[in-house]
Amino acid sequence: MVIEIYRVIRSHRRTLGLEIDHRGRLIVRVPLLMSEKKWQEMIQTKENWIINKVAEIKNQNRIESIKQVVDGETFLFLGKNYPLQIMDNLELNLEFDIGSGLKIRREAVSQAEKLIIKWYQREALKIFRRRTNFLALKYGFSYGKIAISRAGKRWGSCTHQNDIRLNWRLIMASPTISDYVIIHELVHTRIKDHSRTFWLKVALLYPNYREAKKWLYRNSARLYFSFA
Repeated sequence: MVIEIYRVIRSHRRTLGLEIDHRGRLIVRVPLLMSEKKWQEMIQTKENWIINKVAEIKNQNRIESIKQVVDGETFLFLGKNYPLQIMDNLELNLEFDIGSGLKIRREAVSQAEKLIIKWYQREALKIFRRRTNFLALKYGFSYGKIAISRAGKRWGSCTHQNDIRLNWRLIMASPTISDYVIIHELVHTRIKDHSRTFWLKVALLYPNYREAKKWLYRNSARLYFSFA
């Protein structure tokens, strides 16, 4: 079987890295000096793992990523599922209550996708600004601006000016998960690469970072929903 590769990234790393993204696409991370023949051969030895992982993620996407604008549909927010209710006589087109969940005004159902995504993005910016400031003060970091990202592949990024961008979809995950991404980017304000020194610093501030990374890897389809 020919393994389809979505992207090859060469960087200053010591070992070959294989990553299946949230859409089930294979990304290969290759050390700068490794020959194409060698990394292609290494990929073939992982063929069964790649096939199984791609199938698993694509199946998960089919099951979990399609949302409908109907009563009882659930939406993640801060790690918990909340039901959607379509209601008459709401003051606003969209309202959220931690006790009863999301509410959409019946007359606004045709705009529900836009309203829900805008709500997520607004809440993400507000909560992530507050949390980034708290963690930066706690651990002695300084940073530039905080912005919300609509990136399809990255959970966060840090520019050379130390501006931090965080994917709005993280607001669906538990705060312990978004904290990991925030700390990851705060460490990047001092260490711009993913060297051993970088990961040692992340581990010092967030000892369970490996579990958070695994959660994002395994559950990304839940955060990348689309509407039917």
